[in-house]
Amino acid sequence: MTPQYTKKPIAKISSLCKLLNITHQGLLKLSSNSDKFFFITKTIDKPDGEKRITFDVKENLKAIHRLIKSRIFSNILYPQYLQGSIKGRYYIGNCQIHTGQRLVISEDIKNFFPSINSDVIYRMWLKLFGFSPEVASILTELVTFQGSLPQGAITSSYIANLVLWEQEPILVKKLSHKGIKYSRYIDDITISSEQFLSKNEITNIISEVIQMIFSIGGKPNRKKHCIMPSHGPQSVHNLNVNSDYPTLPKKERKKLRAQVYKLERFAEFAIGGEQYEKEYKSLFGKISRMAQLHPVEGGKLKERLNAIKPNSDLR
Repeated sequence: MTPQYTKKPIAKISSLCKLLNITHQGLLKLSSNSDKFFFITKTIDKPDGEKRITFDVKENLKAIHRLIKSRIFSNILYPQYLQGSIKGRYYIGNCQIHTGQRLVISEDIKNFFPSINSDVIYRMWLKLFGFSPEVASILTELVTFQGSLPQGAITSSYIANLVLWEQEPILVKKLSHKGIKYSRYIDDITISSEQFLSKNEITNIISEVIQMIFSIGGKPNRKKHCIMPSHGPQSVHNLNVNSDYPTLPKKERKKLRAQVYKLERFAEFAIGGEQYEKEYKSLFGKISRMAQLHPVEGGKLKERLNAIKPNSDLR
């Protein structure tokens, strides 16, 4: 299934102005100066030596981004193989697609957001949404920074989901006919099969995925490429998927139990204070995640944390 825009395509700039609650002059001024409204919030050195740069947007443009999200992207029917940053879909659900399989293949798109350029985004507005060239051009300017997709902007994850709209449905259909499952969580691609696949079949599948990534100017992250047969550990989003449901690795669960114990000892001396509250909040989030996957074990740890809630009565 190809993503589908359920509203009438926008043909006129005046219609776009009405949709975004802005004057014609204001829209043109904003789009022609959009780069000035983006600013870097964080630069992270990744293990593979690359840098991840995240952005935020000043309020004038951010207000427009909110409307693009609520009035355009909310009117897309997203196929089930898209699992990231979509309401009602969660990383655990993405893992569930690939549980109990004979083979799991993991691929990652290197520097996905900055590799998506204005030409790819313009074509998305023009062909997938059916917008006029004028409207597509203005929208492209509004959502890009220096000619590429800025990670962290409100609209960026939606665009990242949609830029493979031409090639991805064809690949998914082809794999499905062979009983092979496919999903993508933004830049993480997972493929799995409950049937035996020969080395040649695996090579062909990976080749097709790489060609799809190349089609929008992206590159596969060779360091994150992984082929996982069922006789060894199979992991998606750092969760085990060997069995019929996703699980946290035993080592991770043991580590969380140790952290709860450590915080209990800390609480004997200081159950309040900014540092305690910060550590409690962080650990509570991790244990809540664990409880989703391991209700009994995680539930007991949550009970222990509830007994040492900070003085602010954090929930």
